Amino acid sequence: MLGDILHELPTVASVPGGAFSPLVAQTAGEAGIRLLFTSEPTARTWQVGPVRCIGRFTLWNGMPPAAAYACATGRGVWPLRQRLTWESKKLAKAMLGPIYLRLRKRILDGRSVAAKS
Repeated sequence: MLGDILHELPTVASVPGGAFSPLVAQTAGEAGIRLLFTSEPTARTWQVGPVRCIGRFTLWNGMPPAAAYACATGRGVWPLRQRLTWESKKLAKAMLGPIYLRLRKRILDGRSVAAKS
């Protein structure tokens, strides 16, 4: 659909919510994607067939500039902290399967209700 709107096929895409897998990258490559952003907190890039995969760190409002710099360089405690959180979530997803997504939704829905109050 995006290709129809742009009148050319996109070559860059992003995989949301940690749904990346080598099969996702392979399928993206077959669709013409050459650069694929993932949710994985890493400073390294890797190749899956014709697709260059790039992880990313999360920066948030109020984060100290030194922390943002540490994430940009992949050095220090801030990227390590995000990596440990990521690996914990990956383990929870593997152990809980579809229950993980339901729990996550319940927690996030509860946060949005609390924020509105």
